[in-house]
Amino acid sequence: AVVKLSGYGEITLWKDFPQALEFLSRSFPVVQLISNATFGDEILRLILSARNLSPNFTIDGHLNSMNHYRTRGDSALHQRMLHNLTECVNAGRPVEVNCVLHDRNIDGFTDYCEFLMKLGEKNIMLLPFPVKPFALASDVGSTVRHGIESLSGQIDSIWDAYGSILPPRSYGSRLRRF
Repeated sequence: AVVKLSGYGEITLWKDFPQALEFLSRSFPVVQLISNATFGDEILRLILSARNLSPNFTIDGHLNSMNHYRTRGDSALHQRMLHNLTECVNAGRPVEVNCVLHDRNIDGFTDYCEFLMKLGEKNIMLLPFPVKPFALASDVGSTVRHGIESLSGQIDSIWDAYGSILPPRSYGSRLRRF
């Protein structure tokens, strides 16, 4: 059994997060933490001390410009995200990385795959998915169309090169159909 710990917003900011994580770690064989990876060292130590915790971080790229919608250009916040990802991978944790494909990162997607492969291909699974237009940011979804069309033509070669960090090839086929 796997339990996923998430929230509306960043779950690690919740005042009862440490107690919830401790309880869930004792109660379930696997705990998955869904986070934007912006937490500090105290939370990182807590995460690494829970032996059965598998992080799921939403990080849209290895460059600050690729994470602009999350960091608003704050390079320290971006570096914190990459630091936390690196520490979890170096600790041997299997980490799922959600990557929302949008106008600021889609052209650098293969470079991001390369970065993650070098970081730790045995412990990382990258899950790319395109942003859809929504009322508060319709421009984000509408401007990604050209990039998605370009990426779609490269799906086979991307899965050939980076298949060790990507989900099964059928996922790429569904991404192409999208």
